[in-house]
This record gives sequence, C-alpha cells and structure tokens, in this order.
Amino acid sequence: MKKFCSYLIVMMMVLFFAFIGSTKTVYAEEKLKFKNFKYNTDKKLSGVYSEDIFSFNLDESVNAKEAYLNLICTQSDIIDKSNSSLTVLLNGNPVFSMKLDKIKNYKSNIKVKLPIENIVYGCNEVKISIYSRISDNIFNDDINSGNWFLIHGESFIHIDFEEKKTSFNINNFPNPFLKWDSESLKSIIMIPDKFKKSEVSAAMILASNFGSIKKYENISLKVCTESDEGKNNGDIIYIGRLDDSPKEILGFLNEYEIKELGETAVIKSGRSPYNENKSIMIIISNDDECLIKAVRLLANKDLLRQVNSSSYIVSKNMNVDSKGVKKEDIVTLKDFGYSSITLKGMLKQQANFSISNAKNKNISENAMIAVKCRYSKNIDFEKSIMTVYINDIPIGSKKLSLTLADNDIFEAAIPKEVRNMGYYEIRVVFDINVKDGYYTIKPEQTPWVYILNDSYLYLPYTNTKDLVFENYTNPFVVNNEFNKLTLVLSDNPNSEELSCAANIMAYLGHDILANTGKVNAVKSSEFNKDYYNDNLIVIGTPYSNKIIREMNKYFYIKYNNTFSSFVSNDKVKLLDGTSTASSIQLLDSP
Repeated sequence: MKKFCSYLIVMMMVLFFAFIGSTKTVYAEEKLKFKNFKYNTDKKLSGVYSEDIFSFNLDESVNAKEAYLNLICTQSDIIDKSNSSLTVLLNGNPVFSMKLDKIKNYKSNIKVKLPIENIVYGCNEVKISIYSRISDNIFNDDINSGNWFLIHGESFIHIDFEEKKTSFNINNFPNPFLKWDSESLKSIIMIPDKFKKSEVSAAMILASNFGSIKKYENISLKVCTESDEGKNNGDIIYIGRLDDSPKEILGFLNEYEIKELGETAVIKSGRSPYNENKSIMIIISNDDECLIKAVRLLANKDLLRQVNSSSYIVSKNMNVDSKGVKKEDIVTLKDFGYSSITLKGMLKQQANFSISNAKNKNISENAMIAVKCRYSKNIDFEKSIMTVYINDIPIGSKKLSLTLADNDIFEAAIPKEVRNMGYYEIRVVFDINVKDGYYTIKPEQTPWVYILNDSYLYLPYTNTKDLVFENYTNPFVVNNEFNKLTLVLSDNPNSEELSCAANIMAYLGHDILANTGKVNAVKSSEFNKDYYNDNLIVIGTPYSNKIIREMNKYFYIKYNNTFSSFVSNDKVKLLDGTSTASSIQLLDSP
C-alpha cells in the first residue's frame, strides 16, 4: 500500500562504477596555497556613475600573504575613454584607479593588487566604481543606452595564503580535515571493515555536516574502511565502536578513555598513527546512541567552540541538539552577509544583491520586499526616484521625499513570475538630480544614499509536495532538518558506494541548519518494516541491493527480467543492450 508521507530516491547501476574517481588520492604538500573567488555571472554597469560590489570571505584558519583582483571587462566603443575612469575599493578604501583608455579590447584583463592589511577575517567587499562619459552633456550621458561597462563572470579575486599551524583542539573542527581552499575533502572518513549500522550512519551524518559548512560548494568526500590503503596518505576522521576498531586506533586512547567507552563516546584528535605528518580525529564508543551523539556534537557550533582540548568525553545524557530552527518568513540583507551600503553622486546610482531561496518552498502571493534607506536633503525631490528590480523585472518605483529623507522605506509585492525562483538578483536603482544642476555641486555637497542591511524580504511559504528534482532536497530535508531519512546501501558496499552516499548527504547538508533530524544508513539485508515509513535513498545495483530488485516494478525506467539492462518505455527510448547505464529516479515509496 502506498504511503503518501514517504518518498524514495533510487540510484542504481547495471554495473556499479566509481562516482568520484580512483580510490587512490594524491595529497600535495605545498606550503603556499591559493583560492580563487569567481564572479560567475556577468555584471552590466550603465550611466555616468555606476558600481558593483563583490564579497568574499577569509577563513581564520589561514594567513593571507598576497591578493589581487583579476578583472575581465569590456566597455562601450563610444565611451570618451580619456575622460572616464575606473576605481577599485577594498572594504571602503580606494586601492586603484585608472583611465578607461587603457581598456582597448573585448574581455580586457586588468590585474589589481589588493593590500593584505586591508583584508579582514570574515566578510570583505571589493567595489568597482565606474565614471563614464560619452559627451559634454552629463544628463544625456546618464540615460544613453550606449554608455555601458561590462564585468565578465570570468573575473575573480585571488588569495595566496599559508595555513596556520595545526592545532589538535577539537574546537578547530572542521580544520584541518576540510581545507578552506578546496572543494574536495583531502581527508578520509574511515569506518571499520565490518561496520555496523551506527558507524555508517554516523559517517553519513558527518558528511552532511561538511555540506552544511560548505553551503555554496559541491564538495567531494571519500569514505573507506580501515583496510583501505589510502589511510596512509591523508588526514583521517575515524568513526567506530570499541569492539571492532583496529589496534592502531585503540593505541591512540589512554586507559581512562577506553574504560569510559561503555556508556560514553570519546572524541580525540592528534597525529595519525598511520602517518605522523597527518592528523586524525577519532570518534569512538561502544554505545550506538553515544556514537551518533558525538558526531552531532561536531555540528553544534555553540557547544563545539567550548571544547578547547584535544580529547572530550560525550556522556549519554548530554544534550547536543542545536537550537531549534524557527520557520523564518523574514530574511534580511544582513542574513546573507551584506553590510549597509553608501552610494555617492548624482544621476543613476545602483546597488546589487544576490539572494538564494530554498527550492522546496512555495512562496505565498503576499510575499514582498522592503528596502530601507536614507538620503541627503540637497536633491531635487521632484525629479529623483528609486526603482527596484528582481531578476531584471521592475517591481516598483517611488519618488524620494524630503520628509522621509532620514527614514524612508520602499515596499512592493514580489511578482508571481519570479516568486518561486530559487535565486533573486535584486537591483536597487536611484535616479538622483539636484535643483541647480550638476556643475554647481561642490564635493562636500555630493548627494548620497544609504541602504540599510536590515532591508528585508518577507517570504511566507509552505513546503512544496511536488515530487520533482527541481524541488530537491525536498522531501528529504524539510524546514532545514532531515526528514526521517534512511539510506539503503548494498550488502557489501565498497569505498566508491560509501563515498557516493556521503556526497549525496553532503549535498543535502547544504540546506541543513539543525542537527536533530532522523538519519539512518543500513545495508539492504538490514532493511525491515521499521524503515517503511521513512524517506528512502537506495543506492547500488540489482545484484548488490535486493531492495532495487524488489522495487523494480514501481520504477519509471525498469530493468529487464534478468536485471542485465534497462528497458525502454513510452517516454524514454534506450538503445538495446544498454548494460552500463545509470538511473536516478524519484518516486513515491511503495
């Protein structure tokens, strides 16, 4: 009988193959490393005064040595390049200026050094400010469609850095296991050869935590068992029980820690017993509940920062749950890392904000945007307005007002055509004029606008029930926590399959804020009625995972009678004898 509260995703192969490449991993030992922050999307600037702001984060685990902006840009051919300029500001400080006559070609490349002393840990802002003229009439220049400057998405900010000396204190997690400069976990999550359900479940929860930490990057994880040769090459996070852990792991613990493993778990960091140049973190217990609890502790930032030691005992009655996630209808620019922004100058001034929105939410029709601002009082209020765009669609305009100059707010409904998009590109444009004309304005009288970062989006929503991949990670993640999830693996999963499952969990982790959701990982032979009402992710081949064989009759794309290949249906046509194909299917759980 169909259970409408339960769903299934099946990843199946006729011949199971590696999802993440070879099991052999090469680890570089370079002292000086680098990270590039890419723009990714083109940004068009127009008018006399225009600017774009790009943000990047510097992690506290590194020391920045050098930095530069690699700007790839194109400008209009009709710009008066000798009277136009480009200025780069880093965290509000000007660091570079040039005339536009040096930009001669399509996709010209400009390299701008960014002073290290102006870069801070956490969020940094690089602003590109353009002054662009095409004639002697500044007002015509501002509205002329030929007055444009394009920043290409291939532009990036480059940081050279050194990693700080490794500390084995647990509150440094995820360092050194998840490197700031890499999208791949150059470490290994290791479990015993004859692992039990609690051990592989804990490994999958840990994988989701890495995804939660790297929310905007698709990281690549490796999970293996302790007999894998790769353990000699990298940093290791070992998860296991006392009764099935190898002697190298047990030798890492002292007598007191081993004695306490009956009803507690131990988290301990130090030098790897397999390679003294690498690090290891051991999460071990003989109690399944404590083992899971120890892994969840690593996902509780408030508790984790208090563990200022290399060894910690997690008791059975310890509450490691992160704070409950409140369903938030209002999100501010500050929530997305934006600072308040000042725009200076006349004519067209604009600010851009990129906002991501969960794909598994149905935004209600009363959704709205509110832009809070204040502005100078020496402008011509009869000829000055602000306009807000979402994804290049104008959603409203408002005339500026002298009486509201100290505390103005623009409010407008979010239109239906953009409401349920997973990404909002918000553009706030001000057209500023002064009564006596541009040429009478002294520098100290330059008009300004200040956009507050407590400007917000009101996004009341319900979780969508549409079972389509466009809404993934729903239904496996709901309200930012796991929704009764069970992974069903092959009976003898190899490193590739375990790593595949971990990378699925890392992707789901992008939408996770709470560490409290139910997660299990079981072999197909362990699957029973206790999991029938769970949302399932089934991985493997029909030969290695009996659940795939049993569910074949429910699939959209089915196997043939011998399970040697997929067969065509009325919607999907396949070549005869397709024996190396893979299929990912999302359907109601039977």
